[in-house]
Amino acid sequence: MSACGARAAVHRTPDTRQVLNRFAGDGSYFLSVDRPRVWHDNSRDDGTPLSGREDDVRIAVKKLADAPGAFGLNRVLAACAERGIELSVTDGVDGDPAPALIAGIIGENDAASRRAIEIGPGQLGAESFRIRTGTDGSRRTIALVGSDARGLMYGLLNLAEQVRLNADSEDVFSETQDIDSGPFLSERSMSIYTMHPRLWEDQLADETYWTRLFAMMAESRLNRFVVIFGYENAGYLAPVYPFFFDIPGYPAVRMVGCDRTAQEAHTVQFRRMIELAHCHGIEVTAAIWDHIYRGRVQTGGISYAPEPGQEFPGNVVGVTTENVTDYTRAGLIRFLTTFGELDGIQLRMHEESGLRRDEMQTFWHELFLTIKEIRPGLQIDLRAKELPDSIVTDAIEQGLAPRITTKFWMEQLGMPFHPTHVNVQDQHGRRHGYADLLRKPRPFDIVFRLWNAPTSGGLSWANRSWVQRFVQSVGDDGIGFEFNAPNATWMLGQPRDAAPLPVHNEPYRWYDYEIERHWYTLMLFGRLGYDRDTPNAVFDAAFKRKFGAAAEPLLGAIHKAGEVIPRIVGAASRYDFFPTTRGCVARDAQGPLSEFSLAEGSDVAQFSGFREEAERIVKVGSTAKVRPQESAAFFGSVAHDIFDLVRQARASGEPDVEAMLYLTDATILAHLARFYAERIPAAVAFNLYQLTGDLHALDDAVTHESAAVSSWGDLVNAVGDVYSRELPIGARRPALSGHWRDELIRLKAYFANLESWADKQENLSDPLRVYLGHVPQTTVRRGENLDL
Repeated sequence: MSACGARAAVHRTPDTRQVLNRFAGDGSYFLSVDRPRVWHDNSRDDGTPLSGREDDVRIAVKKLADAPGAFGLNRVLAACAERGIELSVTDGVDGDPAPALIAGIIGENDAASRRAIEIGPGQLGAESFRIRTGTDGSRRTIALVGSDARGLMYGLLNLAEQVRLNADSEDVFSETQDIDSGPFLSERSMSIYTMHPRLWEDQLADETYWTRLFAMMAESRLNRFVVIFGYENAGYLAPVYPFFFDIPGYPAVRMVGCDRTAQEAHTVQFRRMIELAHCHGIEVTAAIWDHIYRGRVQTGGISYAPEPGQEFPGNVVGVTTENVTDYTRAGLIRFLTTFGELDGIQLRMHEESGLRRDEMQTFWHELFLTIKEIRPGLQIDLRAKELPDSIVTDAIEQGLAPRITTKFWMEQLGMPFHPTHVNVQDQHGRRHGYADLLRKPRPFDIVFRLWNAPTSGGLSWANRSWVQRFVQSVGDDGIGFEFNAPNATWMLGQPRDAAPLPVHNEPYRWYDYEIERHWYTLMLFGRLGYDRDTPNAVFDAAFKRKFGAAAEPLLGAIHKAGEVIPRIVGAASRYDFFPTTRGCVARDAQGPLSEFSLAEGSDVAQFSGFREEAERIVKVGSTAKVRPQESAAFFGSVAHDIFDLVRQARASGEPDVEAMLYLTDATILAHLARFYAERIPAAVAFNLYQLTGDLHALDDAVTHESAAVSSWGDLVNAVGDVYSRELPIGARRPALSGHWRDELIRLKAYFANLESWADKQENLSDPLRVYLGHVPQTTVRRGENLDL
């Protein structure tokens, strides 16, 4: 029995388990779906069916036991089960009546291939499928063929979706349409970090977690999973190799506290994780980001970060300047042979990996040789930051086909397109955006990496229009994207043996695994990455099934709330909040007003900074940029719309726990928008006072800052007891490890200092100086005088 098939069954009736076990064990059985036999909970007390239909619906599928198609078929069967259809087994496509559906991989199921190709000739690319409908007498027939195992799975998932969408029809396939479908972006990837030892090791050992995660990813049409080893982990997994095995000839290199038994368990678990991913049509990339621990940025700001070479549980010791290249080469050989099922590796190239500049050229030359010798066709991703052209050229000259992976917008969830112009700090280096990768000819593909994990601060985030625009931006010059699993930095900075903390308090945890509450985020990235024109009805129907009459306003509130964070990052963020381990605009108010007032956003050609705007006002200049006042008005308008949609959703009926969490998050983001609607004018006014000494501007700054602090208090009230008291997503700033309530305490202290300072400024001002102020007229009626 195959691992994939044995664990693919999702139905709970004995008949279904028997079908799938026989199916998985042989690989050549055909399945029929018969009515009127129905599921027990759809029958009368005496077991007789509620339906009196005598007709038969038969499905014929071949060679799926070791393929993702088994998962897709299971979803078709589950959808049919919801319609009251029971299963039985047949051994061929002949019989009366003929099968209603014949499905298979092109060239492997002759019946499906012949019928699909005869009706719709033409080539199918990777991950593609074709569905053709027809008739056999009075019966509708369907031929479904996939270009490969993943294409077949996507076709079956599409069919299952159609069954659910047509729940009111007696014919489960009545609305099935002819379709040729293939991917818009060839790479649709999600990544996780391994920042906290206990959290990562608990996940690694939990097969149920991986099965559910990969099922979500497959249904979302995500096709790659990236596991990132070593990233500001304070020496944990730096490098990864001793987590799995020791290397002969290097007895001093070891992970402190990780014995042979643990290494063997980790190896078995990681192999199983890869196997489960493949069962769901998902490829796996191991991202090796740390090669030697030398402290500095690798500490992640963690208070207990050990010194390099210090014996500390979880740290790798024994890798030195003298052996780093040779040890890494031996470790990589062992890694690639031990995990021969891996589909790719991603390598961090620059000094944050622990390497010194004078080591890089030789180090990477040797590793490229190793990859070429051990896995010559392995997909290899090179991180773009500070990557010299000479190293890329070396990889290509050695016969590798590297891809370059670069940041999409800082290390935060910014706007859904590339920055018009990056900030001056990074205008002359490779760090984010296109950098200098636009030159042609270009002998490598680009994958854009979205660093979205910490920005939302634990809140759910989704916006359909944002993802559609993002996908288009990626497709303009790249082959795909990688985004972080939501809350991927969870537990960063906490003690290594600490039990993982929950995100929500007990009454509000409707899910078993926190990732499950982000199903819609995964769905948006995957479905729109596969087909950027995926109909809105697909997403709307998913919410309708879950939330009924509340679905429309609930979705509206989620999408509208999803506009808040990207605009903050783009127009109102401090650039020193660039790193994913430092910035979190959803929980961090970005310091006192004196610091926030220097923020220039993260697209200096599209958005005016606060100081820039104050200078423009003083000089009576003009600008084509989006001014801070426009962003403030945007946040005020968005907040109003969110509150209105939340009220509509609540009026549609008492929300269940999942809907309540969505509404809570939307309300929090509405208050966050109001906070910035007030704090942005405060920042501009503060700059005006500094430039002119105008006390009216200082009064405006204090007034708006007071309103902003009040809005943050409203935000805290909206959070209530829903979220846990400790929400750790980083260690470099206090706001990354606490709660909105803690930030309110800091904001009140900042404001008290501001008021005190403002009073002193008024006392120090020239009493004979005249200050002119202007209160703009906000409304005027036709025929009335306009007083200036």
